[in-house]
Amino acid sequence: MKKLVISLLILVSILAPSACGSASDTDDSPNDAPGELNIGDTWTVDGEWSLTITSVEETDERNKRIDYTPEAVYIVTYTYTNFGYSDPDGIMKGLYFNITNEVIDSAGNAGINYPVEDGYNPQVLVDKGDSYIAQACIGVNTPGDFKIIVTMKDSSENLQTATFNIKTN
Repeated sequence: MKKLVISLLILVSILAPSACGSASDTDDSPNDAPGELNIGDTWTVDGEWSLTITSVEETDERNKRIDYTPEAVYIVTYTYTNFGYSDPDGIMKGLYFNITNEVIDSAGNAGINYPVEDGYNPQVLVDKGDSYIAQACIGVNTPGDFKIIVTMKDSSENLQTATFNIKTN
């Protein structure tokens, strides 16, 4: 009987911490990730922003001033709206989205921000209540479908993440 009680106490002491919250309930894990999105889907973080990738177009343009030449270059057009985002550090005076920080091509390789020769609509800071249509040029080694993973901290410094599946065909 004594061994049974000791065994139960050991079991309870092992399982009890896992029933409680983790030691770091304020970690940087993404909050309310929307799942995977497609072209035309909107990622909205309530009271903060929305982001929609509206189109993707392959281009034959290459930048002659850069030594690296990717196999495929895509111009991604997207719209973002600032519903109430403010930088908690006060550095940025508005909302800014750079969607090229994490791009994964169809072979699992990283894509890059690849500026083409001709101009395109770069990202700008957007004040509360305003929207902006921006473009980014993405270079990949494996032509075809790719993913864009957008991660940003909201006004309360909670990490927010969305994954956009980009179908090129």
